[in-house]
Amino acid sequence: MRRLLLANVALVALATAPSAWGQARYVHVRSNAETGTVWAVGPTLGSVQVGMLGGVLAVPVGATHVRLVSPPFAVAAALPTTRDTALVRIDVPVARASVPLRGAPVRFVSRRAWVDGAALAVALAGTAVSVHYKFQADRQFAEYEQTGNPLLRPDIEALDRKAAVALGVGMTGLTVFTVRLALR
Repeated sequence: MRRLLLANVALVALATAPSAWGQARYVHVRSNAETGTVWAVGPTLGSVQVGMLGGVLAVPVGATHVRLVSPPFAVAAALPTTRDTALVRIDVPVARASVPLRGAPVRFVSRRAWVDGAALAVALAGTAVSVHYKFQADRQFAEYEQTGNPLLRPDIEALDRKAAVALGVGMTGLTVFTVRLALR
């Protein structure tokens, strides 16, 4: 039993010991970049391309750093020497898009929001007044049909004209708001 325990301890010690070269033999680079090229860098090695981002890559002897090249960025990190396979996280700076997006976002709050509010208020008020006058004209017309009183006709025509003018004012307010919304 004791021999089995000592054998297991020896295996664990071998598995966790640094490699014979004193460096990691494999590296797995993780990043926030979508694509990129991984390079191994060292004082006696120079710079050697080892592969693309996303896989476990073999590290040449003498490498002390790994560099991720993801245009327009090139970021390096030290290579850990405590394990046979090193996990290295290299994040590139998040940059805003320099190319303008198609279309512009619609902003509903602007310095002249009062114009939009006034145009909508005029549209609603004009439409409401138009409906009010039209209902009054319809009531008087129903009375005219029942009684046949010719004195009601000028009042009916005046109420219809007021309803038409109020509807025109309401539509003008709606047109102003629509045009301002379309020009943003």
